[in-house]
Amino acid sequence: MDKSVNTLPLISVILPVKDGEKYLAQSIESVMNQDFDSIELIVIDGHSSDETANIAKEYPQIKYYLQEGTGVANAWNQGISLSTGEYIAFQACDDLWMPNKLPQQFQALQKSKDTGYVIGMIRFQLEEDQLPPPGFRTELLNGTHVGRTLENMLVRKSVFDRIGAFDEELDTAHDVEWFLRCKDGGVNNTILPELFLTKIIHQRNATFTVHPELGKKALLNIFRQSILTQRKKDDTKT
Repeated sequence: MDKSVNTLPLISVILPVKDGEKYLAQSIESVMNQDFDSIELIVIDGHSSDETANIAKEYPQIKYYLQEGTGVANAWNQGISLSTGEYIAFQACDDLWMPNKLPQQFQALQKSKDTGYVIGMIRFQLEEDQLPPPGFRTELLNGTHVGRTLENMLVRKSVFDRIGAFDEELDTAHDVEWFLRCKDGGVNNTILPELFLTKIIHQRNATFTVHPELGKKALLNIFRQSILTQRKKDDTKT
């Protein structure tokens, strides 16, 4: 892509992090290395006690903010409120993007004005010399998979105006609840067959530090609410 003239709409990339010094630099580089020249990278630091802040501030392009609240949903929402782009992407401090992620997803959104968000394929990679964390399905380490995760998505900012922000009252599965709200709200999506994301699996992955029973209970409540919402819509139609 010719980067000599920047005529592309802005994509805001939101990266929440807390004590992520081990992986942060490579995660940032995978954003900076996108074949797309219209990016603002917003780092929301949950008051890290390691070298996270210094690493982030080494990149003059980054907009660095301390988190105003607590929890990942609050960090996502703070990033959205600070963003100025027409499109939103999310990155984790321990994930790696393929260089073609943003340009291909952006092109897909340009082709279909009715599409609210685009996702692609994801690869799980176990960190060297580590065992899988409790609750992780080891079969996911084989091949690539459709990844309905925030880090694998590019979304129109207008979708948040329509669907709402992330629910900060939840203890976990905030992204699952938001994707279900999109489904219940009729937000169209596109799944591309290309690999866009490598997720590094280690013992401190936020998804797997939640107690399994708490996670199951949260998911049941989220799916129950989605079913009730759909039933109300069906009753309204009839």
